[in-house]
Amino acid sequence: RVVRAESGEDCKVMDLGVNFTQEEAPQDISMVEAKILDKVNEVIDNLLSVSILYSGSDVKGKEIGSREIKALIERKVDGVKLSECLLVTYTVIDTDECVSSHPDWRHRCHSSASCVNTIGSYECQCAEDTFGSLESGPVNAVAKGLSL
Repeated sequence: RVVRAESGEDCKVMDLGVNFTQEEAPQDISMVEAKILDKVNEVIDNLLSVSILYSGSDVKGKEIGSREIKALIERKVDGVKLSECLLVTYTVIDTDECVSSHPDWRHRCHSSASCVNTIGSYECQCAEDTFGSLESGPVNAVAKGLSL
């Protein structure tokens, strides 16, 4: 698919399978740039150069969803130097706090409660007639993890 970029040029949209979980999501462009450069080098032959263009709003940290980063490439095809614009997609995928072993991302539900993953968070569901704190969940209700 080709789309017109904000700068007015036609750019080919490429989803190269560049994905991050929330816990490993980039906080600045350097992590994104490194992964995109690796992937572009894997899929495009006769590559001469790659320039990544971005604004500060392109990297949204741990916010779940897809972003497009503009890349200008130069490559040689049949001895001719070509310049192309790419919009490279990368995605931040929800971390399942119910199964994560990372201490900062692991749920805080009591062992008798059930953890239910939600997009961007989790919920602790206590067994009927039980109660407790954040770690054990409220009476017959749902405690939202990471949002209290």
